[in-house]
Amino acid sequence: MLTPLRTTPSRFALLALTLAASLFAFPVPAHAGPCEANGGLGCAAEGENPGAPGNPGNGNGNGNGDDGGGNGGNNDPGDGLNTTDDGLITGNNGEVEEAAVPDTEDTIAKAFNKIEFPVPTIESAPDPKTFVRVKTSFWIPADQAEDLTVQAAVGAAEGVQPQTITATAELKYVLWDLVEDELICEGPGRPNGEGPGEECDYYFKTSSAYHGMEAFEITATPYWNITWTCAGTCPDGVAGVVDAEYASPAGEIELVVDEIQTEANDN
Repeated sequence: MLTPLRTTPSRFALLALTLAASLFAFPVPAHAGPCEANGGLGCAAEGENPGAPGNPGNGNGNGNGDDGGGNGGNNDPGDGLNTTDDGLITGNNGEVEEAAVPDTEDTIAKAFNKIEFPVPTIESAPDPKTFVRVKTSFWIPADQAEDLTVQAAVGAAEGVQPQTITATAELKYVLWDLVEDELICEGPGRPNGEGPGEECDYYFKTSSAYHGMEAFEITATPYWNITWTCAGTCPDGVAGVVDAEYASPAGEIELVVDEIQTEANDN
């Protein structure tokens, strides 16, 4: 009787059975994460909560550090320039740049336009009328003949280097139009023709009636010597003349000029 042969598992069959048993004992997740993929290096321990991402912070730099946000930048970048009181422009890098040179003529014009010239008040003696060949004195109030001084300045506000112009108007003379003639007086004249100062007297030759007028229209026009000086940045010099004979508005009055009549005595 033949005895059936007993089969013995081969080495390869035993290895396959061992691998199959290990797969069933330790199942692998269907989708491995990055930590699992690299073997867990640099990953949190199993069961730890990594937390929510931090607040990135707002634009004015008030980010919450506890939430992980950093400090934000300045919302206003600016123009990168700062203007100092002396008209120099300083950049954010600390370099100082020179502002533009001021226009001296323009600053002089600003100063000139500030001068308020008085309209002279004319006084005369005798008054309200005078006579032919009688001394007639003319004058204007002394305070209307005083020097006039003004200033104009430019600087950082105008984007230029600082400059100050001082303009001074000094009375040079007064031109009197007396209809039949003209009279130039070096100063304001003397009240009633008396006291100190330059006289401003005249003797009429004809009456106003002779010219077909009830009264002469007398005018007085002041002429001024206007000068300027500069302080600060003065590319065009530090002094000069605006006008050597500037005529300001004239004052006027009506003055009757009469004649003194005499009668001849035959005796």
